Amino acid sequence: MKETANTNTAPKQDYVPALGFAWATKLYDGAIHISMREELLRKRTVACVKKTNPSNVLEAGCGTGSLTRALARGLPGADITGVDIDPQALKIAQEKLADANTVTLVSANLINLADVEELSEKRFDHVVSSLVLHHLTTHQKHLALANLWALMNDNGKLTIADWGPPVGIVQYLGFWLVRLLDGMEVTSANREGKLPSLLSGAGFAIEDVKPLHQTALGTVWLYQARRSPEGSTNQNTKLGDI
Repeated sequence: MKETANTNTAPKQDYVPALGFAWATKLYDGAIHISMREELLRKRTVACVKKTNPSNVLEAGCGTGSLTRALARGLPGADITGVDIDPQALKIAQEKLADANTVTLVSANLINLADVEELSEKRFDHVVSSLVLHHLTTHQKHLALANLWALMNDNGKLTIADWGPPVGIVQYLGFWLVRLLDGMEVTSANREGKLPSLLSGAGFAIEDVKPLHQTALGTVWLYQARRSPEGSTNQNTKLGDI
């Protein structure tokens, strides 16, 4: 792993830990492996990124580094930058990625990512995010996506794998558990299918939206978009209209 930004220098900010509670972060990998068929989800997500053959990739919300490691293995010629706000998750990721020479980890908050010094000179061909945005309020989602737009090359690609409207009664019922754990407010936009509108409002041109991965806890959707160099006519969209 390349030199890692000091994960203790980021200002203290509120965030929702991976499993809802800080003490549970060490259990995250095992829980996701059991409940999410994680290996298959990672494989499908990496395949979406590989199609664009990027030279550098930003993973927004890398957590404990499982997808980061899969990206490094699947894209051996690309530089991978993983960012996350959770110091406990980043510590696990550091250990997991110790031998990954193409990976850099940065402690940062997605809602002001474009202002982070370690990223100020970088522009990315592809940005990927998996099971992260549903931890943010609708307003925070809007800010995070706008920051990702600012860090991408013209016509850069965005791949998001995150909860969407449940497809099936099992997924509908299971997603209530996710919402109770992570918060009803932060998951509402995902459940109601509002991520495409938020992407358009942040300056992205939507290319694909579809169910990607079924689990007992809900349906993970694939959201793929392209950075419109001129931005979007909807960038001034009021959140109340989304």
